[in-house]
This record gives sequence, structure tokens and C-alpha cells, in this order.
Amino acid sequence: MSETISIPGAVIAILLPWIMGSAWIYWLLGRTSRWNLWLVIGHGYLFGLFVTTGVIRAWSLTGLPLSFAGIASCLSAIALAGAVLAWRQPAQSNRGMSRASLPLWEVLFCAVILALLLWRYSTMLQEVVLRPLFPWDAWMNWAPKAIVWFHYKELVPYVSPETWLNAPADALNYTLGAYKAWKYPDGVPLVMLWGMLAVGSSDSTLPNLPWIFISISLGLTLYGHLRLSAIPAYLALSAVYLLLSMPFLNVHSALAGYADLWVAATFGCAVFAVAEWDNSRRWPYAVLAIYCALFCAELKIPGLVMAMIAMGFLLLSLPNIRKQYLIALACLGGLAVIAVFLVGLDVTIPGLGRIALGTSQIAVPYIGEFQIAWHSITPAMLNTFFLMINWNILWYLVAVLFVFVIVKPRLLVENFVIFGALACTLIFLLFVYYFTGRYKFALDYTQVNRAMIYLTPICAYALAVTVATRWRSSR
Repeated sequence: MSETISIPGAVIAILLPWIMGSAWIYWLLGRTSRWNLWLVIGHGYLFGLFVTTGVIRAWSLTGLPLSFAGIASCLSAIALAGAVLAWRQPAQSNRGMSRASLPLWEVLFCAVILALLLWRYSTMLQEVVLRPLFPWDAWMNWAPKAIVWFHYKELVPYVSPETWLNAPADALNYTLGAYKAWKYPDGVPLVMLWGMLAVGSSDSTLPNLPWIFISISLGLTLYGHLRLSAIPAYLALSAVYLLLSMPFLNVHSALAGYADLWVAATFGCAVFAVAEWDNSRRWPYAVLAIYCALFCAELKIPGLVMAMIAMGFLLLSLPNIRKQYLIALACLGGLAVIAVFLVGLDVTIPGLGRIALGTSQIAVPYIGEFQIAWHSITPAMLNTFFLMINWNILWYLVAVLFVFVIVKPRLLVENFVIFGALACTLIFLLFVYYFTGRYKFALDYTQVNRAMIYLTPICAYALAVTVATRWRSSR
């Protein structure tokens, strides 16, 4: 049976969650005077899609067939509720950005940057619309779930290959080609499913449009948070350009289907929100950090670790203690972890699973079990960071940034959340590729590039803050 493509449905699938999310973010951030329109729009898209995935899950629990009209009606009701709250409780005066007029050179500079970004993303938009789903990982891990759910109009369970082989012939369950993909989080397939329900087809490229808009919303959120930190407009926009023009990040927008871009966006926005909470103590930003971390955790298994890093820094920022003490506490925690590794730990917690820490093996529930051994992959890592053209000049700038932080440790204390999250994420990724079986994916360059995307939003933020701090100190 042929499927009719609904263009209006595709437009609604993009705009409805965005409008709904923006209404609620406007109401939330309006409780404080530290907000701006860029944050409302940027976080609004992320929050809207997060709520959309939740509504789809809730709809499935009712036993009713998945219906675009029904789910869209629920989202419209949620949007209306947010709009009513925002109307009844007007936002406080916005002091999140300077209202001083920009000099002509800065206006022209920003106009050129925006024109370049507009051109770049308009060409990538054409690529998404014209190219069928292409990435191997999308076909192996993410798209099959959405396609099956679309045709059955229910969230059919996915099980392990062994369970699937032993199930009776009439059992309504599926498995995936990648051995462990059946238990991957469902966030990305649900986003794809929402688009398929909207356009009325699983064979259209239009459900892939969110891969363009997630990058745009990330850029808007980065700009909004930098402006909250009193970063000049031209410098904040330069950081956005550095991030959004990155070739490897652009590949993940143009070749829609991977989950890594979504993890990078949600994790980056969570860290930005934690940094603002740590700086201003406005509770809405703690709420933003929590929803971003929850969304990150439902996207990919590494997203669970990224979410824990973000929430860890949120917890560290809760007590009213000096940052120097937090840094000392982090060092003591690291020493405690090392001691546990040397002594060894192996326990099974009912309902949770096995936890093992040792010099030869590590096991963490929901993440996996890994044999620990050193693997010499330094040449491959250096090639990844400094010789390949996938990152523009990002990692050269980051190398200079680390030197500057060592020379000026005050910058580390003042931006503890940003630099702490950057360091923890880098340590986690280096541990994975130097000490586990994942080292093979660094040697053949098939995975390590994708994993490093998680760092890029925080790197762009840290670079902008460092340059601004240096500029102010020189004046």
C-alpha cells in the first residue's frame, strides 16, 4: 500500500514541540530576571522533543494505537497550558543581555557570521531532504525500531537475539542486527517515530529534519548562555560559529540518523544550565539541567554517563561551600576510586545488577562489563585530534586553553562547572579507549571521532569564557 507524504504534518512535527517547549521555558525562566530570547527558543526545542517522547510513551501505555492526531492534540493542550501560565504570570524584566547599542563593526561582523551559518545550514537542509537514510548505525540501531513501531502503531518490544530466537512464532517482538542494540535507550527512535507519524510514511526523508534543528537549537542555547555570562555578542557568536561550522558535527546533521549529536546537545545544554545555576542560584536553571540530563540518558548508553556527570556537578554546586574545597573534594574522590580499583569490589545488588571494580574488570549496571587492560593508541588519538580535518582548529585551541588554565588557575575556580565537566568527560572517554576493548574503534577511526563530539559544546563555551576573561584582564 502506497504511503502519502504529508508536508503540513512535517511542518507541525517541527513547530508544535518547539512552540510548546518554548512556552514552558519562557514561563520557567520568566521566574528570574536572568533570561533571554535565545535561551527560550534553544531550550524550547529540546524540551519540546523531550516532552513529545514522554507523551508517546504515555500514549502507548493506554493500549490505544499510536495516532499523530491524538499525540498532537496532547501536545497542543500542554502548549496551551504553558501559554496560559505565561500569560497569567508575566516574565520579569529581562536583564540577561546588555541593551547597549553595538558598534557598527560588531554589527557587520555578526551579520557576516550569521550569513555564513545560514548558507551552511541551508545547504545541509537540502542534503537531509534529498538523501535517503544513509548511516550504517542508523539502519542497525535506531531506525528499525521507529519503522516497526510506525507500521504496528504500537511500541513493539525489542529483545536480545537469544530471546528472539527462542520465542514462539506468533510472538510479537523484534531484535536488531547489532548484538546489544536491542537494549539501547529509545529516545532517538521515538523522535524518528514522531516524524514518521506526522508525515504518514516511514520511507520519507522528512522525519530526519530534527537532525538539522537540534544543531540550530544547540547554537541558540550556547549563544544565550554566553550572553548571560556577559560575553560580548561578537565573541559569543564566534563561539557559535566555531561549534556549528565544525565539519564532523555538520556530518552528523547532514547524514541524519546517529544519536551522538543528540547526546552532545543535551549534555552540553545540561552543563550550561548547571554553570548558570552555580553562578546565579536561580532555581529554574537547575530544572533545565535536570530535564536535559534526563533527555541525555534516554538517547544512548554513553548518555547515561554524560547525564551522571552533569548531575554530579549539579549536586556539587548545591552546598554553599568554596570552590577550592570542591576541587579538593574531587581530588580525594579520585584517590578513593583508585583505591577501590586496587583493592577490588564485586557485589550484586538485587534489582540493580552486578557492580565490579578492579584492575582487570569493570561492570556497571545498564552500561556493561569491560575487561581492563592498557592499549597503546596514542598515535591514533593524536591523529584524531590534530591531523584530521574533522574539527577545524578546535583541539589546537583546547590545547592552548589547558595551558592558560594551568597558568591562570583562578579561571578554573571561577568556572568550576565548565572546566570540571570538560575534564571529567575527557577522562572518561580516554579511559574507555585506552583501557577497554573499545580501543579497536580508535585504531580504525570508526568511533572515537563520534565520541569526541560530546566535548565540543563545552569546549566552545570554555574558549569563549577564557578569551573574554583575558580581554577584560588586559583592559
